[in-house]
Amino acid sequence: MARIAIGTRDKCVQVWVFDSNNRKLDPVFSKGYSADKDIIPKALAFDSNPERDLHVFGLYDGGLYRCGGNDGKNISEFILQTRMWVMPGIYRRRALLNNVCSGNAAVDVARKICVVDNVGTGFDIYKMDSGILVRTLETGRAKKTFPKGVAFADNSRAVVGGSDHGLVYIFERKSGQVLKTLRHSKSGGVETISVCLCIFSSQVFMVTVGRCATMTTGPS
Repeated sequence: MARIAIGTRDKCVQVWVFDSNNRKLDPVFSKGYSADKDIIPKALAFDSNPERDLHVFGLYDGGLYRCGGNDGKNISEFILQTRMWVMPGIYRRRALLNNVCSGNAAVDVARKICVVDNVGTGFDIYKMDSGILVRTLETGRAKKTFPKGVAFADNSRAVVGGSDHGLVYIFERKSGQVLKTLRHSKSGGVETISVCLCIFSSQVFMVTVGRCATMTTGPS
């Protein structure tokens, strides 16, 4: 059976389990973050543990939250930008003072790492079990701040990320070095990215990208 998680703009997270044999969809849990918490679930990822805990990435507060897979109760929370453990209530004040936010995210559960769009200068790699920053993958200071696509590739040896200036960046994960850039458009944002291995070679991966036409100032 498969699990499905959905995060909504009105600060809610819902999880279902889908039985493909019986074509049956059953609710597991639903939770909402209160109005005083600036937590909008921008990205979600299931853990590989037996309970299938859910990792929730906050849009405006820069938080990473781990929720119990069966009841949705909060297990841990980090503010990724400060690289430290924070207690409930503290992260919100620090996040607002530092004006932090995060966009899209990708997770490698086996390596317990994630890569998060930091909206401003590129992408940050973190250890998921501690919230500690590993390194930043630089794409340059953004002129337009909007969430950009990011994905692991080549068995997480590479990271593929978008930008606000029409380029797709392919980084080596361990060093942060830019391996290659792909020109998607003359200007504007690269917001959606999908990566898959090619069936004819385990050493070659294919990148599919997309953007919103309103984010560009010129023809593609």
